[in-house]
Amino acid sequence: MKKFSIIIVALIAFSFTGISQDLKYKTEAEYLKKTYGKDKKELLEGYLELDEEQGKVFWPLYQEYEVKRKKLGEARWEKFQIFNETHDGIDDPIADRWLDTVFIFRQQYLALLEDFATNVQSKLGSMVAMQTYEFEAYIRAGTRKYLTERAAFVGEGFVKKK
Repeated sequence: MKKFSIIIVALIAFSFTGISQDLKYKTEAEYLKKTYGKDKKELLEGYLELDEEQGKVFWPLYQEYEVKRKKLGEARWEKFQIFNETHDGIDDPIADRWLDTVFIFRQQYLALLEDFATNVQSKLGSMVAMQTYEFEAYIRAGTRKYLTERAAFVGEGFVKKK
């Protein structure tokens, strides 16, 4: 628990540094590396306390999950950039397509995370699955916060870009 608290404090401290008005990172991976000072895997290694045998089971599962998650994350990042650059001309049909895209990304991510957590749970138990889920939720929340702070907001006669 102490190790988790230290990581959380460090992540919170790093999450408030270097905030600019524009999306300065080209990819989600770049954002994570620059914000937290480590790759996501390095952060997770510091949080999980796996013995050697557990590691032999966990890390291949994580690698498979992470390849799929990165692909989804990069596609989401790209869509966000496109929306931010083109929000001035938005109308109902474009908004419909945008919302459909957002909901599809969310559903795909949640299905991927659920499959991964269920797989980890079946092979390593509920505690490791829960720790992994909490870690992923925290990283995702930080990424969403970063994007939301830089999002163009569309409303009646109101477009705001922070």
